[in-house]
Amino acid sequence: SKGNYDFNVKVDPLNGVQEWDESDNEWNDKLYFCSKQSVLVVNDDDAQAYWASDEDFDGNVSDLNASSAPAFEYGLKENGYCATVWNESMQGLPTLNDLNAFDGVVWSMGDYWNTVVDANEVALLQAYSKPVLFEGNDLAFDHGNDDFMQNVVHAVFVKDVLEGPMASIGIIPSSVLPGISFLDLNLDSSSFPDAVKPVNGGFIIGMWADGNA
Repeated sequence: SKGNYDFNVKVDPLNGVQEWDESDNEWNDKLYFCSKQSVLVVNDDDAQAYWASDEDFDGNVSDLNASSAPAFEYGLKENGYCATVWNESMQGLPTLNDLNAFDGVVWSMGDYWNTVVDANEVALLQAYSKPVLFEGNDLAFDHGNDDFMQNVVHAVFVKDVLEGPMASIGIIPSSVLPGISFLDLNLDSSSFPDAVKPVNGGFIIGMWADGNA
């Protein structure tokens, strides 16, 4: 049946066989049998740099803590969606056919910056016509107010948010985050998120204290 199932395997559960290490005799996992739309989570993890923590720059982009893709994969699967992750650092740039094989795309940049959504990715996304959710700490910072931001993301860059270590963002009533009025963000874990203004059909879901989105 469709749904999520906890999967547990035990070997020698009564410890009848003496071993040096008994701790590796059990394996737990979760099996997902999806029932909703298919979503490709593109992990845009091939940028030149990332923010590891507050004001802590590390040029080695192999740190998985910079990525938000696992959180999207978990959230989608837990809610019945058929989620697949595409890691650009290992698989390269997906093709338009790859994207169109799914009902929608999450383009996740996490805490990566400097060349997130490069020229080849911009051309790909401009040709893509299905729903896409963009997520990234510095997407707007990297692209400023170029055509990609205005016509694809539907927002323009205003500034980095330097409040901290905690910042609160007010949630506008909508079907996107029903029943949630604000979110507290720990900026020690996600340095300098962007503040933007919506343009060309964009609309506000969350608002900083200064009125930016």
